[in-house]
Amino acid sequence: MSVDPVTLIGLGKRSLQSGNPLQARACFQRALDVHRRFAERNPKATFAQKYVATAYAYSGMASYGLGELEQARSDFQQSLNVYRSLAAWNARNTEIRRGVACAYHWLGKTSLKSGKLKHAREYFYQALDLRLTLVEREPKNIRMQSDLFATYHGLGHTILRIGNSAEGCECFERELEICRRLARQVPGSRRVQHDLARAYNDVGTANLKLGNTKVAWKYIQQAVDIYRLKCSLFDIHAEELDID
Repeated sequence: MSVDPVTLIGLGKRSLQSGNPLQARACFQRALDVHRRFAERNPKATFAQKYVATAYAYSGMASYGLGELEQARSDFQQSLNVYRSLAAWNARNTEIRRGVACAYHWLGKTSLKSGKLKHAREYFYQALDLRLTLVEREPKNIRMQSDLFATYHGLGHTILRIGNSAEGCECFERELEICRRLARQVPGSRRVQHDLARAYNDVGTANLKLGNTKVAWKYIQQAVDIYRLKCSLFDIHAEELDID
């Protein structure tokens, strides 16, 4: 019995969010096979190529969750290649530009987890440039703002590991600024509260490395208060699965 690829993607996302990346990847790869065959028959159909890029990205996320970083990197690179090809003749299409940024962001995450810090920094900066432009175009778009703070978070940790605590702290302060703004826009969202707490903790951690102990503990205490009162430490970051 055949299952349509949209259903497979949905099943894969639910599996990934519930902690089963192996099952998720099986769903994503089945969807990818269908999308690739359709795209081969319809090479000029933008939507068909976009489906292929999206399926590659989801497959990469599942491989990342499994710790298979080289496979994840390959999938994200394939996603990037397709999105960049689409962007060449759909330069102002917001969703395609967001897809390019997403691929760069996940290549950054994969490189960071692999310990390839210089590569991670370059990928995160590529994602940051695109995501800043997208937020400038749609400053009230919650999804675009969530993308942007996620990249500041990854870039900050990369730069911190490279050894530049001051620059890393600046990234975390920008992350925190966006999270505060989102918390005002959607005050009832547990996910946003989780991200806000994480941002406070990031700024605190960077300040500890800078030797600003009193400042650091003030931020860390704010993170603890939010975790305790408003959210769970185990919330899933579903926004990073929201690429289609």
